[in-house]
Amino acid sequence: MVVRTKRRAFTLIELITVIAITSVLLGIIIVPVIQSFNLTRAAQGFATAQDRARAVISRIERDISNSAGVRDNSGAKGSLYVMVPDNAGNSIPLMLSYVKLDVQAPAQGDPSSRVGTAFVDPDTGKVDPTLTTPKGQVRLPGVPGNSIVRYFICRRNPEQPYNNPWVQFKLPGGGNWLPASSAQDNLYVLMRAEVEPYVYQTIAGVPTRVVNSAFFYDLDRDADPNTSGPLLDDPTFMDPLARNALGGSAALGYTVPQVYDPADRDVMVRNWMSKASIVTEVSRYDMIMPAINKQNQQVQFDGVKPVVIPLVRFQPTRLNSEAAEAMLAVGMSEETDNSEKIGPHVFRTQMGQWADARMRIWGSVYTPAAGPLNASSGAVRAPWAGGNTLDMMPNATGENAIFGPGGELINVDRYRALKNSGADYPFFRSLNLALLTGSALDRQEFMAMVPNTTTGQIDAAFDIRDYGQDAGVPYEGRIPSNTTTEPGVEVGLTVTPANATYQAGPDWHTFFGANEKYARLYHQWDSLWPNLSLAPARDDAANGVKRFIDLRTLPQAGGSAEPSPLSPGLFARIAITPGSDVLYGPDQTPGPNFGQIVRYTRVPNIDSIQVGANQYKINYTDRKEPDWAAVYGFGGVNYDKAFYDPTSFLSSVLQARYRAGYVELNSKYGEPIPGDDSILPAGPKPNGNIYVTYSFQFTEPNDVVSVDYGSTELMEVVLSIRNYPQSNLPPQLVTVRGTAAVRNKLR
Repeated sequence: MVVRTKRRAFTLIELITVIAITSVLLGIIIVPVIQSFNLTRAAQGFATAQDRARAVISRIERDISNSAGVRDNSGAKGSLYVMVPDNAGNSIPLMLSYVKLDVQAPAQGDPSSRVGTAFVDPDTGKVDPTLTTPKGQVRLPGVPGNSIVRYFICRRNPEQPYNNPWVQFKLPGGGNWLPASSAQDNLYVLMRAEVEPYVYQTIAGVPTRVVNSAFFYDLDRDADPNTSGPLLDDPTFMDPLARNALGGSAALGYTVPQVYDPADRDVMVRNWMSKASIVTEVSRYDMIMPAINKQNQQVQFDGVKPVVIPLVRFQPTRLNSEAAEAMLAVGMSEETDNSEKIGPHVFRTQMGQWADARMRIWGSVYTPAAGPLNASSGAVRAPWAGGNTLDMMPNATGENAIFGPGGELINVDRYRALKNSGADYPFFRSLNLALLTGSALDRQEFMAMVPNTTTGQIDAAFDIRDYGQDAGVPYEGRIPSNTTTEPGVEVGLTVTPANATYQAGPDWHTFFGANEKYARLYHQWDSLWPNLSLAPARDDAANGVKRFIDLRTLPQAGGSAEPSPLSPGLFARIAITPGSDVLYGPDQTPGPNFGQIVRYTRVPNIDSIQVGANQYKINYTDRKEPDWAAVYGFGGVNYDKAFYDPTSFLSSVLQARYRAGYVELNSKYGEPIPGDDSILPAGPKPNGNIYVTYSFQFTEPNDVVSVDYGSTELMEVVLSIRNYPQSNLPPQLVTVRGTAAVRNKLR
């Protein structure tokens, strides 16, 4: 008997149900797995970007710390053009700031190992024609070498347009900001290159140091005679597309020799590419980012130009409104009456290597009103109480100048350029004389200062030899001088006893020689006082007759007889820098050197100290005057230091003793200063004259100098890496900051 077993199969509905349930279960399991893979990929990309950013920052910090200096990269010096689409999709150039940094590499090896145009390789001991700079150990202390390390952003392929296929940003009117492309991405990357601005070439058989024209334009070949050296700040040096879009070199504000432009432009870019290496990544890392509306991914525009943010910034540490430290102006053995009025001649900031600096001078205030004692010009000015300040900032031509209430007072850049080149009279030629002579307010408040942006020191003192206009006078001769004895006048006037004959002679103010003026004052002394009972004796050691010269009245050397900068009424704040004075005159001591020019010794400017042979006193600044009316009986006294009457005994003799520039000499009766020009030898300066060289300044103790600046002594590097892990994930932005101090900066 056959037993048949009935087998039951799944129905179609059951199979469909199982399949549906299985699909749901698989979806529940697989989707999180895939998402976890994406998250893992994103986390890996984020971690990789962080590590890469830290490594790049560390490398930049190391280059800066080991360098001999960092070039100022403010303004156009650290800017580069990038090519991005505008609101119509047309590629246009945009300038981005602080995206280029030049680091001065330290010197290495032995610079004397050069043979012809090449250097000796210390590893092989042989001349290597490919070695264009010395090779070897770093030379200490750090000094600048022949090469610079440059960090900059540019497209991975500079000859091709910008292409970012990973994210498609939108235009406000619709469409993509970047055209869709299946080509390899061409993002902006961060590059590093080390090159030599100068190399040696054989010219007429002689190895000559020239601009490295493989990498830099030679401005010596430019049509502009004021430019020289390599063009280090070309904002299109790695972007031929931007250069063409700007219309060539003329549109960039300088003229480039046509021998390089435009055909050799591409060659120069390729030369840079041969030296450069990408320090971020070749792909998926972008160093620029447009500002976008995150809700609709639309690019923000400023007019037709997109707002583009650089993701790397090399910026100096910024210090705002730093009050510069005033340095001590009077030291030991430089004691002088009214030293509390002497202002500093040097100010210092915490850091040097200024970049993008602005200097403000908050001058102390003083109204030169007539009046005794504390209202005299010898009083210390009160601290700034609001009102006008002096500002150093670029003028219309981009030069740094100091501006006052009425306009530019002195061109600081012009002074520095003239001084460094050894040109004639740099201070005088940098002044806006028309403004200074036409504005009483500017004369009252005028202060000249020249900052040294490398050291952070502000110099407020200027050499008297820098003031004048006669180019035919040699530098060493540009100092004021005063005769001791006038030709045709008997020196015996100073030794003959006083009598009526001399009192009836010419008045004292008709003489210029120090001896003759002293003699006339000595013999006419009693007749010059309004009340003889109040007058000091002519032989009074402190208040009697003095043999003196007044630097305010001595013109500068030369045919134009340019008045002294100390002239009354010219600069209200002017004073002599303590310790800068050097005085030469005829030797007053008996012996074989008698009458020949020697250097005199300064004695402290204290009334109780008498001046002896070959000695002098000098007023560095104005001193407080006595009450001439109450003490000596003078009427109608004018205490304004701008007032000067050469025929007035009070103004040009007595008040002169309280003015900056008054020099007292040996005033003992019967001891005239030798003045015989026949004394030999007559050189190096003619006998019979007194020569004074000094520096002058315009500062007072209550003046405040404030500087806003960025210091490349401490560079801040901000690096943001915009990474695209994969096409279905949004871009990642990783930001790392670092600071690096220039340890070997030249000071």
